[in-house]
Amino acid sequence: VRENGMRYRDFVIISRDSDKYDAAVTAACLQNGVPCFADRRVPLSAFPLAAAVGAAAECAQSTSSEAILRFNKTGLGTLATEEISALENYTTLWGIGGDMWDIEWTMDPRGFVADENKDIDKKTLAKINGLRKKAWKPIKDFKEKFNGTAADMVRAAVELTERCGAADKLAALAERFKNSGNEWSGDVLKQSYDKYMRLLDSLALCFGEKRLKKSEFCEALRLAVSFDSVGVIPRTLDEVTFGSADRIRPSRPKAAFILGANQGVFPKNVTAAGIFSSDERRRLIESGIEIPDGSVAAMIDEDYLVYCNLCCPSDRLYISYALNSLTGENYEPSAFVSEIAENIGCNTVTEPEDGIIGDALPETEESAYSLYCRRRGFSGGRELKAALENSGEREKLAYLENKLSGAPFSITEDTAKELYGTEIKLSASKFDTFKKCRFYYFCKYGIRAKKLQPAEFDVLQRGTVVHYVLEKIVGKYKKAIANMPKAYLDGLVDKYINEYLDSVAGYRAVETERAKFLVSRISRSLKEVVYQLAREFGQSDFEPVSCELKIGEGGELPELIFPYDGGSIRLSGSIDRVDNYNGYVRVIDYKTGSRKFKLPDILFGLNLQMLIYLYAVIRGGGLGDEKAAGILYMPSKRDINEGGMAMNGYIRKETDIVSAMDKDLNGEFVPKLKLNKDGSVSKTCTSFASAEDFSLIFDYIEKLMKGTGKEMVSGDIAAVPLDGRDSPACKYCDYAAVCGRENAPVKRVPDLKNEEVLKLMGEETANGI
Repeated sequence: VRENGMRYRDFVIISRDSDKYDAAVTAACLQNGVPCFADRRVPLSAFPLAAAVGAAAECAQSTSSEAILRFNKTGLGTLATEEISALENYTTLWGIGGDMWDIEWTMDPRGFVADENKDIDKKTLAKINGLRKKAWKPIKDFKEKFNGTAADMVRAAVELTERCGAADKLAALAERFKNSGNEWSGDVLKQSYDKYMRLLDSLALCFGEKRLKKSEFCEALRLAVSFDSVGVIPRTLDEVTFGSADRIRPSRPKAAFILGANQGVFPKNVTAAGIFSSDERRRLIESGIEIPDGSVAAMIDEDYLVYCNLCCPSDRLYISYALNSLTGENYEPSAFVSEIAENIGCNTVTEPEDGIIGDALPETEESAYSLYCRRRGFSGGRELKAALENSGEREKLAYLENKLSGAPFSITEDTAKELYGTEIKLSASKFDTFKKCRFYYFCKYGIRAKKLQPAEFDVLQRGTVVHYVLEKIVGKYKKAIANMPKAYLDGLVDKYINEYLDSVAGYRAVETERAKFLVSRISRSLKEVVYQLAREFGQSDFEPVSCELKIGEGGELPELIFPYDGGSIRLSGSIDRVDNYNGYVRVIDYKTGSRKFKLPDILFGLNLQMLIYLYAVIRGGGLGDEKAAGILYMPSKRDINEGGMAMNGYIRKETDIVSAMDKDLNGEFVPKLKLNKDGSVSKTCTSFASAEDFSLIFDYIEKLMKGTGKEMVSGDIAAVPLDGRDSPACKYCDYAAVCGRENAPVKRVPDLKNEEVLKLMGEETANGI
């Protein structure tokens, strides 16, 4: 165009199947500032009006939340985008469908939340119900009228579009497309309305006053829509034309670009339709059997397409073919490519493997950036990068380089302080999350990107039910359960499970048979746990003194404050259970998983929750460190694995303290204590510690907390997960698709012996807390 005085209308781009190249050709033309008309047709089913009426018709047969929301997502419904999101979140949360749209919703907008006072957010619930009515009314009215004859059903569909203002909404949307420079989308959108209304008229004329089932009419409508499409004519006189070989009608072009000239692609392989293969069909014909054979005619048509498209330009012909598929499979050029090269002679251009073609330098900043992305590591890439650094593409270039360099994610200190504050409020579990992966913490607690969790009995809800029931039973009856018959304990478990479910606002309204089955499984499991608890209480000298003991926020224990330079960490939380024996304190945590305590994790700040709780009771409660009896994880599900239902954790090694927990010292209730001949604890017993060890751990916790405060406000949000000895960091991560690590290696806590861990802690704390 620039060097030879040609016009854009003098060029055509042809492929056998334009759909394969549509996105690439359109993007290349946009990047290079080349006006291009793509001769494509869009199925009528892809447009908002067809989707809206189709969704409404689907609801007329069987109401579903998905179809109601799909109707509104077309932009032709009665809800705004934010309203659709709010309603979709609620329906997904509670699994709403069917006839529930016609009744008042009472389920808690927060989800599966137990609240004995039924103190739900009534304002939010009222808003949700208002959106329900707003979304349901047009569908309900349509559903009532969508019956009778075909003409009646067409009339109902037309009335639905009129009531929703479809014509005006589509016209406004088309205008927005045109104002943003996307005239093609605006044109086809305007056409889609007229085309769809004509299609409805055709259905009314075709079936007339014939009575049809709803399913029959919907199927006829679906088929009619699937066979229709919308296209546009060129919008300007001077633009490149792109299309499929069997559709395009070039008007005396001077130059043609043939794309995808590969064997079996252009010309396309002809396959026989029906039960006979091409070879079988040929042999039948040779045997004198008259059978139609369209394959020969189809092959002739394909060759004719090649001839017409290769001969259409008057001045120049460019033929391109792929050497490999996206999967690496080798491709061969079509036969006509070799014939042209042998008989006519032509210039062959191959993109070099190690550089950029000097005669094909990019014309625009956009195309330069695209070329750099493809050829970044080759010769010429450095010069291209230098040019882009001073262009309008510099921000995209900087992002690309940062992403490819593997630089850790970070935010500014000011942003970190704005997100987290300088007086950082943490719980023990949040602290563990930050130490496990800073990026995970940033996503969940910084920008609060949360996965929508349906209100159903998953692992988290099972744990909540278990905690609730055990808190109620132990909190009220304490060690008295040791003398209760099993039947009475069974009744207590069932009573408190039902009490919990009744406290979840609206749960009974959506309770399913599957949910009832899961509850029965939880009940059976919990009963075994309570039996074990009763046996343990019957022989233990430790007395439960508190359940769900609150730390901070008005609780019995004060908030833990760890100052750092510029602020402080303020830690609060709730302890499942605290037991006491002669002033010695142990902390119990109910676990529905298979958590095992590993001391090396503590060195890196992982799985500190229980030790932080013990620290809160001992040092926060003004007790001496020597009163720390230990921490124990109590399995709160039936466990048939080795070790049965014995608790695991980290406890004092003195025999009198251990025997106060497990009279026979046989490992039935707590880790088994093995003594050497001299009375010392065997090195194979890794769950036992001295009072000095606990004191050292408490000092180390203080050092960790103060260092963590500085780390949080530094802006470091690197996606560098750390696996504990028994707790993979990425296994259940909701943000795996965000960080982009995929199968990248993960750091892991080293396998250290307890004495090595304690020695390292001592060295760290000796340097100052």
